[in-house]
Amino acid sequence: MSDIITDRDFKTAMGRFLTGVTIVSCIKQDGTPYGLTVNSFASVSLSPRLVLWSLINDNAQAEDFAKSEGFSIAFLSSDQSDLCNRFASEHENRFEGVDWQHGASGAPIIANALTVLECKPWEQYDAGDHIIHIGEVKAIHHNDHASQPMSYFAGKVNDI
Repeated sequence: MSDIITDRDFKTAMGRFLTGVTIVSCIKQDGTPYGLTVNSFASVSLSPRLVLWSLINDNAQAEDFAKSEGFSIAFLSSDQSDLCNRFASEHENRFEGVDWQHGASGAPIIANALTVLECKPWEQYDAGDHIIHIGEVKAIHHNDHASQPMSYFAGKVNDI
């Protein structure tokens, strides 16, 4: 074991923690939907009902999330790898051809996700090269017909 930890060492270690896969979405300031694949998600508090996720500082839509009135977090099922890849890509209009609707907060609700949380922004914190977004859960949508949850481990989706 070395006393020096490289970025690669840290990324490899964090990749060994099994996580779920989500798409976090908001409506941009110009009125169009935007979302991205995120695995940095966690439950924070039961009272009030808070969750968190993080976004790299240099994301082009960071300001849209910072100013949004609400965002949604869609838990992906194992058969939604097409959505996972699409929202992780550089595709300009990631919602093109995707079945979704506006939630109560206006944030996009992706159809057929395992679960979708509608959140009101609670707080944001600078954390190194990321921004931690904390949201208060205002609505929950379950899909009882979805398959198993999608997982991410060692740089691979559903391959553990």
